[in-house]
Amino acid sequence: MSLSNNIKIRIENNNKSKSKKTSEKELANQAEIFALTPMFKELKSELAEFGLAVIMHNDKNHLPSPAIHIKLGSMHFSNKAYDMISEIFISDKHWRAGSCNNHRYTLKNDKELLKHVEEAVSSLFS
Repeated sequence: MSLSNNIKIRIENNNKSKSKKTSEKELANQAEIFALTPMFKELKSELAEFGLAVIMHNDKNHLPSPAIHIKLGSMHFSNKAYDMISEIFISDKHWRAGSCNNHRYTLKNDKELLKHVEEAVSSLFS
């Protein structure tokens, strides 16, 4: 075999490997979105009454991703609700919540997460 043929074979094998890894990452991402979707739908419908926008975030350049983002014009960095619920995602089979790069709340199940959201949203209006 010639050097050029060996290089072509190596390139082909590398591309197959990259394609497989990309496909595996995309499947994992889709599984995470699937896991977040029921809570996303519930939060979106329930929090609309309070003027909160609930968004499914899926931008790999802004981690965590995918994640549920909760926004309100008056929610800003010094706000208790912002610190508690502006980003929600699943990590190690637990809900994680908090603000950008500060996800200090770990919640074991949906019930705990909803109670946490309840506390945060009520703090905006009391």
